[in-house]
Amino acid sequence: MPVTESQPHKSRRGLYRLRDHFFRFWFRFVHPNRSLLERGGGQAALEGLVAPQFDLFTGPVFEEVCCQFLWRLGLRGELPFVPLRVGGWWQANEEIDLVAVGQDAALLAECKWSRRPVGLDILRDLEHKASLASREMDGRSIFFGLCARSCFTPQVEEEAAQRDDLFLFDLPRIIEG
Repeated sequence: MPVTESQPHKSRRGLYRLRDHFFRFWFRFVHPNRSLLERGGGQAALEGLVAPQFDLFTGPVFEEVCCQFLWRLGLRGELPFVPLRVGGWWQANEEIDLVAVGQDAALLAECKWSRRPVGLDILRDLEHKASLASREMDGRSIFFGLCARSCFTPQVEEEAAQRDDLFLFDLPRIIEG
């Protein structure tokens, strides 16, 4: 369910995903390539099938790690509010990776598992999605967050230094917790 759903037990907006990462890996890479693997093609499968898609596969895992990170920050008082719920938001063809919803505020975050620095395009896209989600925020103050495997462009870092509503979290910060 989207984290903003007011009556999740009645909602028809649910998405189903495998939560166990071993099973996700098995059904994504092993099961469809069993013939190749059973004939000793493990290295070919790794190089040709797994490696090119592994970052895409790892993205949802990184989102879960970031979700846990936001909970920890909120419970330690390191966010401007205490989150009551943290999860994803989606509507039609738009999705926000994480939304931490508090009593009077919400933090909307994108999580990027990429080797490239996160740039202003990602921030502007998040701000656009925030405008779409605004009616479900019930007048809460909105904060933005960017979670990145690598780093941020100088433009994003400069903008974050000028704004009180923008938080940047790189992988070392997320791991340290």
